[in-house]
Amino acid sequence: QELRWEIDFYIGIHKVNEAEQLLNLLKKKIDLTNPYNEQYIKKVELFIRDERNEVSCEKYIEESLALLALTLDDVERLKEEGDESGFFTREEITLLMGIGCIYHKNKQYDQALKYYKKVERYFSDFYQMSSAGLYRTLLYNLSQVYGLLGQYEKSMEKSIDSILIDMLYQQSNGLCRKIFNIGWYYGNMMLEEKDCEKKEKYKQSCNQFFRQSYCLASLYEDEKVKNLIKDQREKWGIEETNCDQVPIYK
Repeated sequence: QELRWEIDFYIGIHKVNEAEQLLNLLKKKIDLTNPYNEQYIKKVELFIRDERNEVSCEKYIEESLALLALTLDDVERLKEEGDESGFFTREEITLLMGIGCIYHKNKQYDQALKYYKKVERYFSDFYQMSSAGLYRTLLYNLSQVYGLLGQYEKSMEKSIDSILIDMLYQQSNGLCRKIFNIGWYYGNMMLEEKDCEKKEKYKQSCNQFFRQSYCLASLYEDEKVKNLIKDQREKWGIEETNCDQVPIYK
């Protein structure tokens, strides 16, 4: 079990060479005829190949579904829309999540949302904190996909949920990106709104969240977020404010 934790840790921080070395050790210690062990080994191998850009989107999804079939009786139902119920193992959940991520990465947002929602329904039925890291990532990805699909209210709802989980687990260094996303959603709502009063309200909200995000990004030295905010302000004509003059939170 300790080896698996170490492998998962290295996969999580994208150090696949280290993960691969430990995986080779694990193969010598476990029963590879056990379907759950086989599923775990092949899942990690798939993650490593994807990280190295050695597998196509279609092949990744095909192999993920084949791995799910090792431990689930009816994989075909997972391809359909619907309210799945029942218990999934951690490996099954990460495989479903991985399919959503591949669709997300390839800008197939409707398909990504379908698989993310399957994972979300599972977490709504079972104790969310049993895999807080995965749940936190899920909420962040949902907020992005909803935003990219133009469903800004749903997007902000998931962003706020994700921020609350970060605060609960004291993961403050990721907050600036999530707060930036909320500002980005308000900015898009501003662009789409025809009513001048509402447009101005969305602009002010966008500015507020950009200011808060910029302050946190400065604190955690996240230059990517700082540059994103500067670019969006220039693109949308939103005047930049010195963050030293405003509180991080109202």
